[in-house]
Amino acid sequence: MLVDRCTSHGFGGFYVATLNSAAMLNVVLHCKFEGTGSIQPHMHWSTGFLVDSCTLPDGRVDLINRHNSGSGHGWAIGWGVVWNGSVKHLQIQTPPGALNLAIGSIGEPYKTVSSEAFFSLNQPVTPSSLYLTQLRDRLGDAAVKAIGY
Repeated sequence: MLVDRCTSHGFGGFYVATLNSAAMLNVVLHCKFEGTGSIQPHMHWSTGFLVDSCTLPDGRVDLINRHNSGSGHGWAIGWGVVWNGSVKHLQIQTPPGALNLAIGSIGEPYKTVSSEAFFSLNQPVTPSSLYLTQLRDRLGDAAVKAIGY
């Protein structure tokens, strides 16, 4: 699923959330969310989640272990990446046997974090969009143009 150039305003909720291991290969691209909400895989080992070039000036992105929250959610995500995001708080934890990463993202590491999950913290990297670069490499310029870039 591709969530592209979306906006939302709110306080304390999820702007984007995944639910379980069947929620895979999701991209949140060039979205802007205002308020204190979050982007957060929610429970039970979602995989393959890319938050690419999104802005949450007062919000956060959490790639975390939710432990016994709710129904015993456990690790919410493995193989999640925050790429060139700009957020108030980044809570990135690394599960056993998988990675979660923040690369080129601007934000404050928040609460419990895995320091090895941060690359180029507060310094954006090239390419500016991982998703668009991979799409172009895989399917050519026409594919990128077809989604309006």
